[in-house]
Amino acid sequence: MEDNTLLSLRIVEQYDYAKTKLEVDKIMLNFEEDRYKYSELPQPTITPSYEIKYEMFTNNFIDKVGNYVEKKLDRLKEIDLFYQKLSTIINTMTCSERVYFLDSYFRKRAETIICEKLNMSSSSLARIKASCILKIALAFDKAVRK
Repeated sequence: MEDNTLLSLRIVEQYDYAKTKLEVDKIMLNFEEDRYKYSELPQPTITPSYEIKYEMFTNNFIDKVGNYVEKKLDRLKEIDLFYQKLSTIINTMTCSERVYFLDSYFRKRAETIICEKLNMSSSSLARIKASCILKIALAFDKAVRK
């Protein structure tokens, strides 16, 4: 059973979708780069029901070697916090929003394939897409108002 809902049209219409999507694309581009740069960090996995399974871990690093190590460890903590926040956001999405988000950003699938998977038209997907993108942007404080 799903209790989550799409954002209302009144909320969605207050924001500039194109600019907000660009901001979300930047967030996800940084995320994708960091996934490979810092591959030692355990990454969240996607379950068959499109939920994020986040593996918690804690590492205590005590190293006084220098700035490089300190910056890398700080970045690893930032990425870990990003994973946690992303997992929380995805849990607030509807099933359709999750499918759109995970298939478009993680699996790099085309919208036509996502439409087929969800068994809906591209105009129906547009509503889901707008709500999904805005939820992510709002959570990361990157939503652009009109």
